[in-house]
Amino acid sequence: MVNTFPPDVATAALDFVVDFNQTVPAKKSKGQQPIAAAPSPVQNAHIIQVDAGCFPEGYTTYGCVFKAAPDNIFFSACKKEELITDPVMAETLAIRWCLNLAKERGL
Repeated sequence: MVNTFPPDVATAALDFVVDFNQTVPAKKSKGQQPIAAAPSPVQNAHIIQVDAGCFPEGYTTYGCVFKAAPDNIFFSACKKEELITDPVMAETLAIRWCLNLAKERGL
């Protein structure tokens, strides 16, 4: 039986993202700087909320909201893919997609 309790799904997805990223290195584009071993503290942190959905019709969807403060949304996006997956993998893919969006925007 699949556990669909949201905090458990989110925790499992986060664990999977960490394991996945360690096992499958991301492709580096030309000119990409190496990742620093320990990032310096950030003065103005951003809040990023991400969610995913997987549907029996064969679609997986992702959505995210970037905030500069709890009431200051400055970017949002969504994506729909023709992909059959389970909730943990959907959340994992959504987190990775969202982090790539943040990276593209220099956050």
